[in-house]
Amino acid sequence: MRGRGGDAVDRARFLAVSREILESEGTNALTMRRVAEAVGRTQPAVYARFADKDELLAAIAIDGFEALAQRLERAAKRPDPIAAVASAYVAFAGEHPRLYELMFTDPIAVAFAKGEQTPPALRRSFAALLGAVRTRRDGRVLDPTRLELVTETFWAALHGIAVLAEHGRLRPGATLQRERVRAIVDALSAIPPSR
Repeated sequence: MRGRGGDAVDRARFLAVSREILESEGTNALTMRRVAEAVGRTQPAVYARFADKDELLAAIAIDGFEALAQRLERAAKRPDPIAAVASAYVAFAGEHPRLYELMFTDPIAVAFAKGEQTPPALRRSFAALLGAVRTRRDGRVLDPTRLELVTETFWAALHGIAVLAEHGRLRPGATLQRERVRAIVDALSAIPPSR
């Protein structure tokens, strides 16, 4: 009989393979049978870790949020955190378009903005955005009563750029993408630190 450690290894392997399928072929290509075959296990082995495809997709999304959180947290340590975090966010979306779509636009069974019900990886991702917004380039701190609202607006602007670029709704080019991100950062920096 397989021990708990083996279960964790299987789960991690199923997730890794599922993410590869998702990123290379999309959500429709991802089936429990396909995952089992790719890992060399049976379908019941996959179902023992994930009740259904919805639970598998939610787990992939949460893993994606963990990767995004780590990337944003690293960026936040750079000299100009808000610009670094903004660039890291848009780059992540561009590098992982199908994962990003799953995380932010597909209907998944993951709680957003629900306090403690929201998975830690999602809260960490938002906290990294919030931390970058909190301290301004001039060293002054944004009014705490506006911090979450401004951070949500910052996030929405970055999300808009990421999605519109991915779907060919914006003029292409890395230079233009950097300029768009810079425009968002500049606009955010122009917001007075207090009312």
